[in-house]
Amino acid sequence: MTRLGVLGPLSLVPLLGASQSLVMALGLTLAAVPLVVLFCGSQALLQPWLHPRARLPAAVLLAAILASAAQLGIQTLSLELHRALGLYLPLLALHALLLACSGALLGRRPLGAAALGLRWAGGASAVLLLLALLREALGTGTLFAQLDWLFGPAAAHWQIHLLDRASAFGLATLLPGALILLGLLLAAKNRLAPPPATAPEPPVTSP
Repeated sequence: MTRLGVLGPLSLVPLLGASQSLVMALGLTLAAVPLVVLFCGSQALLQPWLHPRARLPAAVLLAAILASAAQLGIQTLSLELHRALGLYLPLLALHALLLACSGALLGRRPLGAAALGLRWAGGASAVLLLLALLREALGTGTLFAQLDWLFGPAAAHWQIHLLDRASAFGLATLLPGALILLGLLLAAKNRLAPPPATAPEPPVTSP
């Protein structure tokens, strides 16, 4: 199996694990977007100076440094949020390495690579936030629970109650429910996306 094939499934772990609530998804987004953007820009800046065999070890080291910095940033922002995210913060390095192993950064200038990282991290974060919204709303019947982790005790009253606890769909809070919802989101995307353009067939000429 290729390195990209190994990292692809592992990169789903933060997506599924941190989508338990909107606050966790927002915290992971605050850490992931700067990490991926800085990684892509720095990697593109360093690539011309590195031997091809040294690029992957350098990418691993850079991703580990940025993931450690993201952990410290979230811990400074909110200790409760840092404890809730736990292992998902170090796993953000996999998202950066996924881009490095795919070869998408080769030949790009630092600004172009950073813009690519922003698009990639922004798209993944949008899916994460949407999945977290669905899981929290369906699974617990609330929105914005634990918002005080980010905005202080005053935000504890900002929680929105949508359903009674007895009416909530508890499966959505579990990993199987997350996989089902993610599959439904992917199916909806494929259904709504325009079909790919096909090249016209050349005319058949009779001999």
